[in-house]
Amino acid sequence: MGWNERTIWIEGDTIVLQHWPMKQRVAFNNIEGIFAQQCDMLTYNENFLILSLRGGEQLACGELTRGFKELEAELQNRFPFPADWQTDLESSGPGSQFQPWPHAAKSGSAEPRATVG
Repeated sequence: MGWNERTIWIEGDTIVLQHWPMKQRVAFNNIEGIFAQQCDMLTYNENFLILSLRGGEQLACGELTRGFKELEAELQNRFPFPADWQTDLESSGPGSQFQPWPHAAKSGSAEPRATVG
C-alpha cells in the first residue's frame, strides 16, 4: 500500500478504512446517517459517501477508494437508499450534496453539511 492509497473493506459487522499509516474501524450500528457529496478535485470530480457516526465523527469514502463498490453494496443492503445516488450528484455538479439515508432534502436544506477533508 502506497502512502496516498486508501483501502476499505468489511469484516463482519465492521467497516475498516486503511489510509497509511492509519486504520479506522467503524461498526455498522454506529452509523446515524449517510451523506452523498461530489467534490471538485481540480482535474476530476469524485463522488463520496460520508458516514455520519454517533458522537459527531464522520467517515468519508470516495468512489476511487479501493473496496468502494463493496462498501456501497453493503451499505445499500443494510440501509435503504437509492442505487442511483451518484446520478443525482452528477446532475447537480461539484459541491452538491444530499442525504440518501435517512432520507432528507437535497442540497440547500437546513441539514448539517458533511465535509470531505
